[in-house]
Amino acid sequence: MEILHPKIGIRETALRRRREITASDRLQASTVIGEKVFLRPEYTAAKVVCLYVSLADEVDTSGIMRQSLTHKQVVIPKVHADGTLRLHTTSAPEELTPGAFGILEPAGENREVMATAIDLFIIPGVAFDRLGGRIGHGHGYYDRLLQQVHVPIMGLAFSEQIVPDTYAESHDVRVNVVITEKEVIEIC
Repeated sequence: MEILHPKIGIRETALRRRREITASDRLQASTVIGEKVFLRPEYTAAKVVCLYVSLADEVDTSGIMRQSLTHKQVVIPKVHADGTLRLHTTSAPEELTPGAFGILEPAGENREVMATAIDLFIIPGVAFDRLGGRIGHGHGYYDRLLQQVHVPIMGLAFSEQIVPDTYAESHDVRVNVVITEKEVIEIC
């Protein structure tokens, strides 16, 4: 009998909980989360922000993107054919087109930016714990990209996505702060 890693069950449960959030509750919570992001010192100090483009059931980042584009350089992740996640600038949401997994990403070859040029990473997750552990969709894109990064990493989630333990492994990159509609979890 095969024993499944605890992350698999946590991922499935967190995804189910996230899908069960109504569209109106998701929008309201996303607005609150965005307002909290704008107040964070990591955000206000950043000149270059890497921001994910949200999927339908994730924390909606469209408001954060619109606001950020008015006074920061915004960089969006893009999955390339070789399986790497690279970062590209964008100046408007209209520049984004569906890419890998149907996620909007910069079209063509917008200027690529090295991860070391980013002041703040705002990343998604399926589940987070209170020690900065994060479970994604299991592809490891962000873990590989962020291995050598030494700037703040902020995770956005709904309160339903906070779990007691993510069973983080040595290769898993931890976040420095998690923002939900109910709280800001700062990891020391």
